[in-house]
Order: sequence, then C-alpha cells, then structure tokens
Amino acid sequence: GGVTRRMAEWMLREGSFLNAYYDKGRLSTLLEKVPLMIVNSDDMGQRAAHLRAVQLLQSEIDGQSRRIFETLDPAKRGFIDIAIAAQKLGEERAKQFVAQLDANRDGVVDFDEFRQGFAMLPESLLQAIRPDEEREVQISKDELVAPTSRGEDAARDASLNKMITKFQGKRSRRQPINPNEDRNTPVFKTVLYKLRLKGDRSSPDDWLKRDYWVNKAGGVCFHSGTEQRPMLYCSKKDLVRAAIEVVDVPPESIFQHVFRVTPEQVEGCAVAPTEFAAESKEGRDFWISQLQAMQAEAKAHTAVQSA
Repeated sequence: GGVTRRMAEWMLREGSFLNAYYDKGRLSTLLEKVPLMIVNSDDMGQRAAHLRAVQLLQSEIDGQSRRIFETLDPAKRGFIDIAIAAQKLGEERAKQFVAQLDANRDGVVDFDEFRQGFAMLPESLLQAIRPDEEREVQISKDELVAPTSRGEDAARDASLNKMITKFQGKRSRRQPINPNEDRNTPVFKTVLYKLRLKGDRSSPDDWLKRDYWVNKAGGVCFHSGTEQRPMLYCSKKDLVRAAIEVVDVPPESIFQHVFRVTPEQVEGCAVAPTEFAAESKEGRDFWISQLQAMQAEAKAHTAVQSA
C-alpha cells in the first residue's frame, strides 16, 4: 500500500526501526547478512505474481513445443518435412502444417520456426501429435485431488520431529510472558545493559539498556524494547548446563562490570552467548550469584527426576 515509501525518510533518519530490526538476539548475525530495501512501487505484489506467472507459462510453452517437435522428428534431424509429418497427421494436414510454419519457404520446418508458430497451432492438431503420455485424459475428481499420505511413515516422522526440535533449540529462547500472572512477579529487578551479538564493547550504541528481573518461577525476564512487552530470556531449566562467568573487558569498554551467559549446546552446535553489564561490581556479582543459585536448584531438581 505504499506505507513504507511514505515513512522511508523518517525510518532512515530516526533510527529506531533499524535498531529494532537488528536487535533479534542470536539471530542478529543472520539479519546483518540480509539485504533490507525500501520498495518505491505500490504494486510490487501484483508485479511479482505477474512476472512469475509469465515465467512459468513461458517455461511450459518451451517444454511442450520441444517435446512435440521431437515427436515429429524422431530421427533428430533438426527439421520436419511433409513426409515425416504425414505419418502423424496425414498427407493433407501435413501439407497445411508445413505451409503454415515454414517461414523461409525452404520446404521444411526447423525448431525455431516451429517454436515461433507454436502458439498459432489449433489445439486439435496439437492433441493429435502430442506424445501419448501427454495427451489429455479424463480423470475423476477424486483422482485429481486425492489427499497425500501423511503420518504413515514412522521413520520419516521421527526424522522430521528431530529436525524441528533441533531448529527450535537453536532459536532464541525468548518468548512473551503475561506480566499479570503470579509466576511472573519479580523477585528482584534491576537495570542491565545487553551487548548486541558481535557488538563492539567500546560503542555505546551496541549496549541495550533493559529492565531485567527474576520471576517467582526462577526465569530471567526483561522488557523488550523491540516488541514493547515483557519477555522471558531463559527459564530456570535453561540454566542447568549454561555457563555463567565474569568477563574481563579492556579499559576502552563502555562498561567494566560484565558477565556472560552461554546456553547449553543444541545437537552439538554452539549457541551464541549473551553478555550483560551492570552499573557496578556489586550489581554484577549479585546477578551472577543469583543465577548460579538458580542453576544449582535446577540441577538438583533434574537429578531427582532422573533418579
């Protein structure tokens, strides 16, 4: 509808749109490789559909014309004359066929001439010379729209489920939460600064200021500036195999009191860590102690369940 075009100047000048676009946690690196363009036309959807339809039609016509030509030229001589056409069409129709398509009047029809006049050939003629497997046949509605077989291959379904689980595990664990639920009530809450994925510690633009808290269920929550709502960063269960550590940062870093949370690997694939900064050493150490305490509780609970 042209909304993007009308907002383009503001989006490029104000900056919050691009900041929100790239602030996608572990997916930020991927988004940095994705071209982001402003389309000036209002009808790009229609244009794309039209272009694709024309491409598909052109491809189908090219394929049909080539197959029919080869049917009339089984010896692959590269041309069709009256004698060979008569075997499929009869002599009278063969003469009409060659006369209609023989553009240079040399008595034969090569493929370029055949392709150029292909669209003008009557369907009855094409039906007569199409390969047998391409001729139109009558089929029932049930045959036309027969449902595909689903859920009958246990091995295939197991493989698919494994792929889905692996994909979901690699994605950010962030998910929206209901702040009105009792389980999401903060036990404690402070301001932390999250470093963008592959961000520069010395750049203030790469540190995102957010409210973070631990809820009653032991999950780490934050208020997303992108989605403008509370989100779950990770649950207590996610901390079981996570690495929680202090980060030694160089003097040029905007923040000096930094710690890192590295989630467990998924299917042997490393998941990008997240670096947080507190405004004081005491604030950083408090967060680390709380996370480690929750991690210990989660490990103990997991051990009891395994036993």
